[in-house]
Amino acid sequence: MNLFWKKLFGGLASTDKFERQMRQLADDMRRYTQVEKSAELAEYNELAHVVTAPEFQEKKNTLANRRYRDTEEYRDRRKVAKLAAKADIRQYYEVLRSQELKDFLAFMETPEAQHLADKRAARKSPALQRFRRFASSKAYRVYTRLHGSYIIQEYENLLEKVDSPEFQASDHFWSDPHRWQHTPEYEQEQRYNTLAANPDIAFFLAEKPERFNAWRALAPSFDDEFDWNTLPASRWNAAHHHGSDALRGDHSYTNERQALGGTDNVAVTDGRLRIATRRQAVTARAWDATRGFVMHPFDYTSGIVQTAADFRQQYGIFQAKLRCTGRINHACWLGGDGKLPVVKLFHYDGKAVRPGVTDAAGTYAARVTGIDPAKFHVYTLVWTPTELTWYINNLQVLRCTTRVPQEALYMALQSFIPAAQKPQEGLLEADWVRVYTNEN
Repeated sequence: MNLFWKKLFGGLASTDKFERQMRQLADDMRRYTQVEKSAELAEYNELAHVVTAPEFQEKKNTLANRRYRDTEEYRDRRKVAKLAAKADIRQYYEVLRSQELKDFLAFMETPEAQHLADKRAARKSPALQRFRRFASSKAYRVYTRLHGSYIIQEYENLLEKVDSPEFQASDHFWSDPHRWQHTPEYEQEQRYNTLAANPDIAFFLAEKPERFNAWRALAPSFDDEFDWNTLPASRWNAAHHHGSDALRGDHSYTNERQALGGTDNVAVTDGRLRIATRRQAVTARAWDATRGFVMHPFDYTSGIVQTAADFRQQYGIFQAKLRCTGRINHACWLGGDGKLPVVKLFHYDGKAVRPGVTDAAGTYAARVTGIDPAKFHVYTLVWTPTELTWYINNLQVLRCTTRVPQEALYMALQSFIPAAQKPQEGLLEADWVRVYTNEN
């Protein structure tokens, strides 16, 4: 697979961009999860259910847009005003409150009232004359016509109604053109709008949660930013582990061009792990397939580190940000107690990057060209019970469903020079290594 054209036309993201995307995804997922559990979102959802309901909107429309003149309160006030303005009703209440009526009604309770219709008796009594004039007056006729009538009962009932505190409050509410702003519903709506404008809730509502599906169930199980100075302070050991017990430890192989220099070729500088391959003549203990362990001369030294004693994992996501120089072999791989299987998260053979898996059935790998291994890239392995998938930055480069290991494996970083390869110096650098496990 040649990634040159992918990179040229935008298929392969730059490492800086990919790391920013990963950080942004992690930040967004943390933020989404926090907002998802927040009291503010719960309140927003509850208010959204209320505020967006048809009955709420209908009530708002009524309260906000109804004209005061269309209300019962307005009609009652208008009716009271019209009745109060009627001349006969005004005259009725003038008579009702007058002393003259009181005197007349009191007189009508006396025995002398029987002489009210007697003109001859009236000529002899100024009081009778006065009461006769009142009884025949227009004012008294209005009084007698209206007193106890339906219109007076209606008027007085309306007066009692509009003078009640309940009516006064209701009338004050409906007469206010800004009445909606004085309702509990308005306060609910305002709180809803405030919450909707909250940056975290706005982010949550605009987000597509399926973007996090692949990462939600993951938890970090191994994270090395290489902020340590000496190997004993880390989770790594500088020695081989795979194969038989005899082949586990600090030794080299006669079919390789370099001796393993223990910790001499492994260092952490400026937050990066560096495994250096140097031109250096040494004689070291080495394994020979026919002779066993021998002392063997080497012209180069290099190193290996692995986590066999401290960290192993079955399934998950394995990532490393790596770069290398020198046209020799550099690798980041997963292995177990046996010689096989070996899953190569990253392997540069001096010509191309070859991620893949080797087991008893052979090797299944991709040949990736078109990228510069001397520049940092993020190499990712997604390992599930049914498949292995490799990525360089954001781009999938290999997938395997037939040779999936079913045991916990440790991680290793190393540089080496096979006997058939022209030797030269080189450097493998790791900026970070991260592993995630699926909690489900």
